[in-house]
Amino acid sequence: MLRPTLGIQLAPQAVGALAHFNLISGPSDALAYALVGNALLQLLLLARLGHWILAAGVAVSAWSFSFGLTALATAMLDMVARGYTGPVALLAPAVFTLVCVLLAVLMLRSNVLLVSGRILSQSPTASLYGLAADRQ
Repeated sequence: MLRPTLGIQLAPQAVGALAHFNLISGPSDALAYALVGNALLQLLLLARLGHWILAAGVAVSAWSFSFGLTALATAMLDMVARGYTGPVALLAPAVFTLVCVLLAVLMLRSNVLLVSGRILSQSPTASLYGLAADRQ
């Protein structure tokens, strides 16, 4: 269930853009565009790998996507609030909506795992060392 942890690769660029916005005043500059653009590229790469990442189903490790997704949506909305009217202004509402939908699905799937008692799966190392037999 480690595949979903690839979602964390989205976070550095998006969080970097948010940190950069806190350091500058006025309209966004080239560094902000580069950080948001790189985060969008990472989002596209993760979307391409989505089928492979979620092949085993949604697990708690899928929450690694949440930090980067929310940071990306916030950074894009911050760019629009600063007066940018380029492609980011067109993509920001769509990305914000996508992030809201993905987080809602993630919350629902996590609640299903919680209710079914599968929120904490068995550790692969536990079964490797025979510790799983002790639990039964």
